[in-house]
Amino acid sequence: MILEHKKIIIFSYPRCATKLLASILEGFEYHNYGEWYDVWTSRIDKNTAVRLSPEEIKKIKEKGIDNLGKLNTDQAVQLVNLNNLWKTTHNKLNPISWTLTLWPSNLNNFPFVLETYRDCHWLCPTRDRWSQMLSWFISFYNNNFNGYIQSRPITISKTLFDRHYWQLRRTEINQNWILNNFSSTPVPFDELTTGRFKGFGADYPVNSKDEHELLEPLVVNLNEVKDWFYHAENQE
Repeated sequence: MILEHKKIIIFSYPRCATKLLASILEGFEYHNYGEWYDVWTSRIDKNTAVRLSPEEIKKIKEKGIDNLGKLNTDQAVQLVNLNNLWKTTHNKLNPISWTLTLWPSNLNNFPFVLETYRDCHWLCPTRDRWSQMLSWFISFYNNNFNGYIQSRPITISKTLFDRHYWQLRRTEINQNWILNNFSSTPVPFDELTTGRFKGFGADYPVNSKDEHELLEPLVVNLNEVKDWFYHAENQE
């Protein structure tokens, strides 16, 4: 059972109930270190990653379009500094049980984290690919990964679709490798979000609500996106 492990890493693509999973573990008295670490959408407050406001996220994206090279350098510096910060704060706090959410981009940028957290138990939330993609696109276009605002209909570009689709597929490959090689547990999205997941060995509350209960009605060019998805799924 998951609660037999004291050190837990949550690893998944966004929009797969990672915040809910971390919150549930907090309820079981795990220290939640937050998200390690998306510099496009977060900042560090003490030892925890805190989501930026939609306005701050929009400014970062606009800055990135104008000066992508410098922005990428600044973010790399932040990630290195964050790794050092996490080590020092973790050593000071030294909690008995803790959880940390690791985003795929950080694993890609810093593959050494596999060794850093080798002795941890990894949780890999999984969701059906179509729903996860649509939920991510709706959040991205609305600058709304925390549910601060009511999401509006979006039109998905082919360029962004291709990039996100293959990033998601790469994450799935990484998850499968972790599940086959590390102490780990898959966590099905539908089971977790409906309170039916048995991996904790105990009941747990579902206190958060997915702000995108209806996905397809929010995509203006839905039929076009379905065609892109069908062709991508059949490329292998």
